[in-house]
Amino acid sequence: MTLLDYVAAAVVLGITDSFNPYVLSMVLCLLIFWARVGTTARRIALTGGFTVGAVVVLTFFLVWSEAAFGLEHPAVDRVSSFLPLAVAVTLLVAGYLLFRHWLQGKTQASSPWMPQFLAEDVKAVEENAGIIFCAFILGLAAVTVASLWPKDQNIYIFYYFLYTSANVLLAALFFVLYGLASAFPLLVAWGIIFYIKSSVKARSGFLRVISWARICFSAVFIAVGLGLIYLFIVT
Repeated sequence: MTLLDYVAAAVVLGITDSFNPYVLSMVLCLLIFWARVGTTARRIALTGGFTVGAVVVLTFFLVWSEAAFGLEHPAVDRVSSFLPLAVAVTLLVAGYLLFRHWLQGKTQASSPWMPQFLAEDVKAVEENAGIIFCAFILGLAAVTVASLWPKDQNIYIFYYFLYTSANVLLAALFFVLYGLASAFPLLVAWGIIFYIKSSVKARSGFLRVISWARICFSAVFIAVGLGLIYLFIVT
């Protein structure tokens, strides 16, 4: 195989593995996070960067060493198995709140609460250490939750070939690209929210459809939350 073949395989396998209910649930959690702390474009850039960075780095080491952080340990395995249930509860609560906000917009004259990334930039001095830490924890949770979904078996085949070839640089490149591709849904969400925050036109357009967006996101949050509960029960 050529270098291009390995690069294409890493990207395709990473993106394929990233599209599953667990990763989608963490994308929604990231949106909830930005809805609370995304007061400025700088905050969105920081939190998105640290979240995606944590996912890429942790995925790299997990795939490189096959469970580098002890996810197979009984105690860690129990925590990781119950983590999707906590995520499900979070999404169900968020879905209910979005539905209530949508209902208030239909029945009351007062404007209901809106996500912070739709507000104007806050000019006051901000403390970012806390939100950076939360972003890193969110990335760690995303990797832990995503590890519960079965991976494409081809990743293990490539792992074997790279391990036996003793080509450390090629193996490092492969797993870095795989980790980056695994964060693809988070990268897409990050780019969209950053664009909305940075563009007045995009923010105005989103505000015009906020009522429609609330009821649609409410349905998505509730559906994914119920889906995670179902996966928790069957597994």
